[in-house]
Amino acid sequence: MRCALIAGLVCVFVAQACAFAATGRIVRAGSALSSAERAEADKYAIYEITHARECLHKAREEYGYAEYESADKLALMSISWSEKALEKARDHDQPRPSPSPPPVAPAPARAPEPAPPPTITPIPAEPAPTPPPAESPSPQAPPPQPQAH
Repeated sequence: MRCALIAGLVCVFVAQACAFAATGRIVRAGSALSSAERAEADKYAIYEITHARECLHKAREEYGYAEYESADKLALMSISWSEKALEKARDHDQPRPSPSPPPVAPAPARAPEPAPPPTITPIPAEPAPTPPPAESPSPQAPPPQPQAH
C-alpha cells in the first residue's frame, strides 16, 4: 500500500513538474512573440511570426487539456519561430552598407567623322556608231579619165 501511495505521489509530482515547465515555456513563448511583434515582424517575417502565433495558440490549447508535454513542445516551437521572426525583422531594419558605386566607365571616344557620301560618276552612254566613211577615191586606183565627145 505504501508503494502505491509513493508511486501516486511521484506521478503527481512529475505531472506538476511538467505543468510548471509547460507554464514557464508558454509564458516565455508569449514574451518572445511580443518582442517579435514589436520589431514589426508582421512586415518582414510574416511566415515566421504566423507560425510562432499558431504554435503558441496550440500550446495553450494543449495546456488546457492537461497535455503538458505537447504544450511544452509547442511552446518551444513557438519560441524558436518567434526568435527567427525577430532576427529577420532586425536584419531588415539594420542599415546595410551602401553598395560601392559601379566603376566609372571611361568617357566614350569621339565618334569618327562620318565618311563623305560616295561620289556617283555617271556611266557614259554607248557611243553612237560612227557612220562608215564616204567613198573617197582610193589611192591605188587611177583617177578617172575625162571622156572625149
